[in-house]
Amino acid sequence: VCEFVSGTYGWSSMRFFALDRIKGEPIEKIVCTVQDINDEKLELDRVEQRVSAAESESRAKSTFLANMSQEAQGPIREMLDLNDRILAESGEERIRAYAAELRSAGDSLVAFVDSILDYSELEAGRLRLAPANYALNQLLADTVGDVGPLMKRRGLTFELEASPDIPNGLHGDGVRLKQAIDGLLVAGANALDSGSVKLSLFGKTGPGTVHLLVSVRAAQGDATEPANAQPSDRHAWPGIDAKGAGKGVGMGLVVGLLSLMDSELKLVQSNGAWYECYFEVDQAVVDATPVGAIEGRVQW
Repeated sequence: VCEFVSGTYGWSSMRFFALDRIKGEPIEKIVCTVQDINDEKLELDRVEQRVSAAESESRAKSTFLANMSQEAQGPIREMLDLNDRILAESGEERIRAYAAELRSAGDSLVAFVDSILDYSELEAGRLRLAPANYALNQLLADTVGDVGPLMKRRGLTFELEASPDIPNGLHGDGVRLKQAIDGLLVAGANALDSGSVKLSLFGKTGPGTVHLLVSVRAAQGDATEPANAQPSDRHAWPGIDAKGAGKGVGMGLVVGLLSLMDSELKLVQSNGAWYECYFEVDQAVVDATPVGAIEGRVQW
């Protein structure tokens, strides 16, 4: 800090240069330059304050979301426990049917609340992958079981196909991989009034690894694939904004999880009734036994 000609004080940058210096001899001439950097320093301080405020706001939001999701879990689980008693004790088919629908909706609500907690951890930078061995066929079976009730409630057809030669025993964070797949399927289903959702899985095996390509397609009614569909910079997947970021908790979590897995969501052109996206991810192979034929078409 120095005093300027105006009599005010501010930040400055000073540099010193030795002139006509002879090696081994004392320095006789020094030139000093002074540059006024007060405006730059004040602007830097303002930027740092804004960054600090934004970080504090983000931490507060993450804490609020985490606390809210944890507090909501108790009442929801109590409601589901009571509903299970109705299922176990009621002999009236109509009541049991209502209770079964309530159980399905409740499970979806629990999954959403869990997603809020994960999203808050992701935003706070505390979410980490936990690689472990898993069976691909079991992951796909669990996915069908988890998203099936939603497809049923919406009256949608769900299709699944997987290359039979993909190794079944893999090593990676299968939990987060499934979570990303489920999030895409849910977003696709919620965008439709009728029609179908399709999950496709392809793989290219290399030394000790497999490169997976996971594709999700959502088609409104009898919509068919657009002619000459190709990768698009125009983000046209439900819940994705123009910059490729998730607009809500669900897709925000999907995009964040894919980033943790060194992947990203890629989108194919949409005609307004046909949505398709995919992502690619590498997984280590621990059992090269092929996953076998896993495909089907489920209509509720």
